Amino acid sequence: MRRDKLSRLAKEITMRSQLMRFSVVLVLIAIAVAAIVVGAAGAKSGSRDVTRSRKSAGSHVSRRLLAEFKVLRQDQEGVKGAHGASASASYQPLPQGVVEGMDRAQPEMEPSSAAFAGGTYPTWVVPGANHICLVLGTTGANSVPSSSCGSTSSAAHQGLVISTENEAGTPVIVGLVPNGNSVVRVTDTGGTSKSVPVVDNVYEVTGGAPRTVTFRDGSGSETTRPVALVSAPPPPSAPAE
Repeated sequence: MRRDKLSRLAKEITMRSQLMRFSVVLVLIAIAVAAIVVGAAGAKSGSRDVTRSRKSAGSHVSRRLLAEFKVLRQDQEGVKGAHGASASASYQPLPQGVVEGMDRAQPEMEPSSAAFAGGTYPTWVVPGANHICLVLGTTGANSVPSSSCGSTSSAAHQGLVISTENEAGTPVIVGLVPNGNSVVRVTDTGGTSKSVPVVDNVYEVTGGAPRTVTFRDGSGSETTRPVALVSAPPPPSAPAE
């Protein structure tokens, strides 16, 4: 009889021990599941915050600009920008002086959404609410960044052009044209034409005596615009005799 009681007691102790271990396992599983859910919720929330911040940065950019100029749709991280340069390796920010100047004089522009277009000389495309700017960095030791801006409509039909020269005095032409142009036709002052490649809406001409640039506008029609070369300074006057 005593042995039966001891046997039942041992069985009860064993069952209680097993129940306690099972309860602990359930609690640990519940804690792990809760941690996973919270972590996933936090990650999802963080993702929304990142998306929101990116959208807010370009919230005032004209949708037509994004449709007409694919260079503005490139992500600055991990993709190839204009002229085949890896954005993650060679990306350059818009010069601070240009950013400050736009903030003061062109509040409709979104310099934070500028697309770096690479090139022989650093080039950026800056969108805005209803305008777009082509910005060319320094082309020589003593030069400063230059820009050409226009409305969305004029840029889609006439493009944008910057005429300058490098440190050696060689003419430099950098232009922006809408989608649909793999090349532009550049005609010099002597009437000779040549094709110049367009990469992510940007073309570049160095040297020669370019006079006009021909390309297709946003509607697909061929258009030609003049290119104004930088005029050389007049020679100094001869001393009076």
